Amino acid sequence: MKTIQELRSSESNQGLTTEEIIAECKTFFIAGQETTSNYLTFAIILLAMHPNWQEKVPSEIQELGMILNEVIRLYPPAVNISLSHDTSLWGEDANKFKPERFSGGISKVAKDESTAFIPFGYGLRSCVGQNYAMLETKVVLAMILQRFSLVLSPGYVHAPTSLLTIYPQHVAPIIFPSLQCDENTVCNT
Repeated sequence: MKTIQELRSSESNQGLTTEEIIAECKTFFIAGQETTSNYLTFAIILLAMHPNWQEKVPSEIQELGMILNEVIRLYPPAVNISLSHDTSLWGEDANKFKPERFSGGISKVAKDESTAFIPFGYGLRSCVGQNYAMLETKVVLAMILQRFSLVLSPGYVHAPTSLLTIYPQHVAPIIFPSLQCDENTVCNT
């Protein structure tokens, strides 16, 4: 099977076959599922570790964007993105969870504004699923935070690791106490 670059550079350039299109779709689906689930898992873990931030989200949706940007800065999907922890770009607190660093927007978040925040790649190498991953994560997290608070189990050991992506080495035991229970809501605490 030829790569897309080989097809583009070939003189016959007849496009992708049905088999090649299916293979590319499988790649997008599998890669997108793993990276988005890791992204959401780290968001839930960090919000459970920092309850002051989860309290802001239901009333301030802008805060959710800042939180998610900080989550993906700390735990980008691709392991080769090392700029996100560079203290010369992010300051001495580069390894700390500080969503407020995004309060002025992405373009003003670091000293090198052009390439400091590239969790989905840059230029021609940027992820085609970026917008979908961000939207999916925002919707799921907003739905969870509308009904539940997030409490990290006392036995949790924070140990991010990597193979092809960055993921939690141990399961993320989260306790989901309900925020509100009324006659229209089934609540178990």
